[in-house]
Amino acid sequence: MASLRRIGRRMRQFGPLALAAAVYAAMLDGRYASLEELTLWSSLLLASLALVASILWVALIQRRLREDESPVLAELEVGALLVVGAFAVVDPYGRAANPLYPLLYLLLAFLNTSASARVTVGLTLLAIVVDASLFLVRPAPEEGWPHLAARAFFLSAFAFLPKIALAIESSTLRILGKQELRRRERARREDARRLRLSSAGARGDDPLSDEQALWSFAAVAELEEAVSNTLEVAALALRTRAVSVFLMEPDDEEGLWLFASRPRDERNLRRRFEAKEGLLGAAAKRREPFRLCGDIRGIAWYEGKEPIRSVLIVPLRDERTPEPNGKGKFRGLLVADRLEALPFEEAEEELLLACSREILRAVESEWVMNQIRKDRERAEGIYRAIEKFNRSTKIEEVLDTAVQEVRAILAESEKDLVAVTTVEQGEGGRRTHKVERILGPRGLEKIQGRTFPEGSCLVSQAVKHRATLPTRPPPRSVRIFGEDTVLRGVSSLKVAPLKMGNEVLGTLVFGSEKRRHLQSVDVQTLELLASQVAQSLQRARFYAQTQALADKDGLTGLANRRVLEERLEHMLNLAARSGRPVSVIVADIDHFKTINDTYGHLTGDEILRKVATILRKGARSTDVVARYGGEEFVLVLADTDMEGGKVTAERIRQEVERTVIATSLGPLRCTMSMGIASFPHVPREELLERADQALYHAKRMGRNCTFTVEEMERPAAPRAIGEPT
Repeated sequence: MASLRRIGRRMRQFGPLALAAAVYAAMLDGRYASLEELTLWSSLLLASLALVASILWVALIQRRLREDESPVLAELEVGALLVVGAFAVVDPYGRAANPLYPLLYLLLAFLNTSASARVTVGLTLLAIVVDASLFLVRPAPEEGWPHLAARAFFLSAFAFLPKIALAIESSTLRILGKQELRRRERARREDARRLRLSSAGARGDDPLSDEQALWSFAAVAELEEAVSNTLEVAALALRTRAVSVFLMEPDDEEGLWLFASRPRDERNLRRRFEAKEGLLGAAAKRREPFRLCGDIRGIAWYEGKEPIRSVLIVPLRDERTPEPNGKGKFRGLLVADRLEALPFEEAEEELLLACSREILRAVESEWVMNQIRKDRERAEGIYRAIEKFNRSTKIEEVLDTAVQEVRAILAESEKDLVAVTTVEQGEGGRRTHKVERILGPRGLEKIQGRTFPEGSCLVSQAVKHRATLPTRPPPRSVRIFGEDTVLRGVSSLKVAPLKMGNEVLGTLVFGSEKRRHLQSVDVQTLELLASQVAQSLQRARFYAQTQALADKDGLTGLANRRVLEERLEHMLNLAARSGRPVSVIVADIDHFKTINDTYGHLTGDEILRKVATILRKGARSTDVVARYGGEEFVLVLADTDMEGGKVTAERIRQEVERTVIATSLGPLRCTMSMGIASFPHVPREELLERADQALYHAKRMGRNCTFTVEEMERPAAPRAIGEPT
């Protein structure tokens, strides 16, 4: 039994391919070249191939229906049987003008429609090989190589064209699907903005975070469902053609937009129109319920002409926000219409008014939930900003954090203006302002870094009066940063001073192109953030001053020994990587103890400061000048070899020698001795020590001179420049 099972497995494994090979060999032998010469054995062989191919094909389809992954070999096996069988079927009719040959093209197209790329390539190559072998083994006088090439081309084209077409169709569907999703998302964003349910109340193209988008979309969907249910009840109770809700645009009280309508299959309602149009314009102006019946004109809420014969319109009023007349703020209209000339009764008007109140309750509940969420997000944003301010120790960090956090908390769009300015007291008490950071519409970045004097611009006035300005909506063109900087299109604007005790450090500016964007809570938030910015800015300035004191010598203002060692290590690391030299000059004031004893320590301090000034002027901005201790100084010269160090040292020495210092005992001159060592001529760990040795060599050689390590090491060193005789 085991041997029989093994034989069965072998036959299942190799039988179909052996059968295809047998039919292929018979074709090459000409067994299917003519119907008259077709033998019984050849017919049975071809019939067996068709039967096996059918069985394997059914098995392959069943596997696909079970959503099992079909093996590539199984697909190739079925395809090979069908391709070889098809060639055998069309073989009796020749090849050059065979009317059945297009069946091969169709077969390849059919087989490769759902096959993998590897199967497509395999079956195409098989068809081309079979056709070419028949052409070579059994050449026909009427066909040549062009015929073979043409058939190979069409076999390949029909094999791959379905795949290409499917790929194009799939890609097109994906693109259309993405476009539809984006369109729906934009519509959702716009609905959320109009309903004031979006934290980023900007237009549909403005970015929302994932959390904000999900919340806004869910809120709109929840509100739509609640309003639609109410409209469904009203439509059934009033027997109307449609009941629709039109809301006022939040940023434009001259516009109405369709929020919801029932029944759902009404597609010819206009999405948006001016509030002054037709009956709805009259209703928006009147803001009272009214009914019409008969021949009605001014039906502006439909796209085309609709035979509306009866209309009932009631206002949507927000009782939480009363108008000067004591009635609730007008939010929109609820419209019911009929095709029949059946007038609406007073009871039906009361029903629609009740529906309007229910709709407003649904909207208001979402507003309340949205406001709670906004308050929570605002509080979290303020806490986050305070944490960042507390961690900021540098002035640059404070300024960057200020504009970033104000934008995150208050801005609705990247077009909103956020800026930080600072102020400095100049001569005569005149203030000078500087735009430290600015974010907003394109083109404003050129203002960053600009300074402007005190004047009548908003920043100057906010600093002068120590108050948040302006107190009323700004004009369309406003001067914020200096008299010559005019910004247009800023409809909402606040400039909050950065107050620190009795001092004003600058301003925090926020502006938006949207009207009524800054509510009282927004102004309070801006002032709170301005207070935090002022504290952090003052703290960062103190930190910078403390850091400067810790890095500098208190008497001369030069770098101290700790900074010298850190900078020297850094410069030597760079030099080791780049292969460029670094020179060190160790300088000492000659006979400084005698000067102190003779003229006093105050004069000695003045000499130290004067020498420090000369050293600083004689060095480059990339060099390090430090007081090493007492009357000893060190210069570290980047990208300078020993010869260059010698030149610099001599220039400084001569300048010190020429300098006259006035003292109580008369004019005083002093001199310096200097030693120079260079890396890599001297190992980095010995650089300071060898330069110091060169300095003391200069002292021994008579002072007021400079020596390099190289000169010091010569057996008979020549007298240095400036050395006294």
